[in-house]
Amino acid sequence: MLLRLTISVFVLLSASFPSTTALNNGLGLVPSMGFNTWYDVFMNPTEDSCLALVDAIKATGLYDAGYHYFNLDDGVFSGRDANGTLVANPSQFPNGIQSLVDRVHAAGMKFGIYTDRGTQTCGGRPGAQGYETIDANFYASIGVDFLKEDSCNASPDEETAFAEYARMRDALNKTGRPIYFNLCGWNTYYAPIGHSLANSWRTGGDDGNWEGILGNVDNAAGIVQYQGPGGFNDLDYLLGKNAQGGVAQTDLQARAQFSLYSVITSPLIISQDLTKISDYSIVTYTNREVIAVNQDPRGAGGIRLVGGDLRPCINGSTCLNVWGKPLVDGSWVITVVNAGSQVVTNFTCGLATNCLTATGWLPTQKLVPRDLWQHQDLPGVQAQQGVVVPSLQALGGSAMFKLTPVW
Repeated sequence: MLLRLTISVFVLLSASFPSTTALNNGLGLVPSMGFNTWYDVFMNPTEDSCLALVDAIKATGLYDAGYHYFNLDDGVFSGRDANGTLVANPSQFPNGIQSLVDRVHAAGMKFGIYTDRGTQTCGGRPGAQGYETIDANFYASIGVDFLKEDSCNASPDEETAFAEYARMRDALNKTGRPIYFNLCGWNTYYAPIGHSLANSWRTGGDDGNWEGILGNVDNAAGIVQYQGPGGFNDLDYLLGKNAQGGVAQTDLQARAQFSLYSVITSPLIISQDLTKISDYSIVTYTNREVIAVNQDPRGAGGIRLVGGDLRPCINGSTCLNVWGKPLVDGSWVITVVNAGSQVVTNFTCGLATNCLTATGWLPTQKLVPRDLWQHQDLPGVQAQQGVVVPSLQALGGSAMFKLTPVW
């Protein structure tokens, strides 16, 4: 019943947005996957550093796993010319931005760029306010495939923000080029109208560290009904460094983040120094079984099945969350995360523990569980019993299972 209600709400919301006020680009049918420069080079991307990152995406196997967007964040454009066209900083991009776009495309990747709905970007570079048409035409002319629009130096009023994002949406539509539009407004109030504006919409602040990740996961719990093919709640980046360049989270926590973002159905955009990424993280980010959960064509968002807010867990509480979502083949995937300071043992996810209630399965429904991190099928169980979760380490231990019903 919960699943049917979620789908009904999504259909109703989608129907309420006429085509004249929607992003008509055919993109975002599943969440985007790629790389963003922010948590690596911050405000100092250069042509050389970008090309080295493209090489690293290929060398690490990330490209083969589906990470096809290469997105520049803030710090690219230093001004505008006499016609109002954006000009890349020549000290960072001596051959101009077009040269980089062409080389990214030649590597088989899609190219993304950054702007801001305000008068300036968060880093003080030229904003898009009043230049939406000029900028959209420029992006289309150089072959941009992805646009992130931030929300600094702009009105905090919700309706004003909606109108300003709509201006960029309309300008992108008029170019005739399909450009994935990532609205970066940092608030859950974008979710109810997200499909009318963008292909994805940020629902919280920069994740930045483990606490930020948990906060953005909590934000997602109440807005799952607003996402689906064409547009998704965006929980921010898969990160290895924080805004000060220090370690943002452990490898264990990075895997928990990846498991949560995959089942919640957030875009999977890596933002960290790929030259220093651990082998463990590479294995994490290239797990094709988990990626398939995120990219499932049904596009259902994850539901919190067990537990409450995770952010308070940083104070040492015993915190366990179970998130689940239905896949197009009729199976469900569950992600179990221990964000508390104590090891969790002897936990079983089944109807008896109110863990699988949302699935609608009868207690006698036979299930075949598969451990998506161990790549191993487990003995069949009934829904009443459910799957036995292995011991979960403190502060980020996680597990992920696909439960396939046998009819």
